[in-house]
Amino acid sequence: MIVILEKATELKLCNYDKWVDDFYKQRIILKLDNNLNIVEKYISKKEAFKQTKLKTISTNSITKSGGYYWCKEVNYEQFKHKVIYNKLIMKKEKEQRIKPIVQIDLNGKVVKVWKKGRNEILDTYEDYAESPLGNSLSRSQSTYKNYIWLYESFYKTKEGKEYVKSIVSNNRSGGKKRAVLQINSMTGEVIDRYNSIVDVVNKAGVNKSMIYKCLNREQLTTYGYIWMREKEYETDEGKKYLEEVLIRIDEHKKKSEKFKNNTKIG
Repeated sequence: MIVILEKATELKLCNYDKWVDDFYKQRIILKLDNNLNIVEKYISKKEAFKQTKLKTISTNSITKSGGYYWCKEVNYEQFKHKVIYNKLIMKKEKEQRIKPIVQIDLNGKVVKVWKKGRNEILDTYEDYAESPLGNSLSRSQSTYKNYIWLYESFYKTKEGKEYVKSIVSNNRSGGKKRAVLQINSMTGEVIDRYNSIVDVVNKAGVNKSMIYKCLNREQLTTYGYIWMREKEYETDEGKKYLEEVLIRIDEHKKKSEKFKNNTKIG
């Protein structure tokens, strides 16, 4: 290979010295501290392993090894930007998680102000999920667990007050006939309320025809949940139907577990 390169250099097809220089530059590994300053250079990853005795050294990600960042010298500037950007994102996410949150009922009354933010809510309510709570806070979903959730800073603004009023108004005038409830298929607890089937599709990102099958009682659940019209849910007949569905789901679960156990024994 070297002979070929030297010959190519003589013919001025390439620069051998430049090729060698570029080759070794590609191999040089940098060890960086938390401030991304260069602590040490190694002529190759093999040499870095040999001197540091580390089991893993990643130069393709921003994860640390042995308490240090690692990157190839040729990618140093690009790597620094990548780490700094990631730190900014993490800082922003951390700030979001501890921002005070206001919990509001569907009549517009403040139930509680969670001063420690999202983490405090999730630690208090074990059955709450981070994703739908986040959707409610970002206002891509109007409510979660039958409550309006807003960052306190937004709630105090004129826009925030108007946003709450619009949801309360929709809840009162949107019509229980059109409103759709999302119900936990294990407990029968109402998880969320949507103003209409269109609202379900837009905010939950589900297939309309599949939801209709559940609303029309063609199947017990869709996407792991029971779906009912609010108007139907509030009737005696609706409550009776929900109880029957929960019983059938529980029976199906027990049969499934029994079948699995028998299969293992066999």
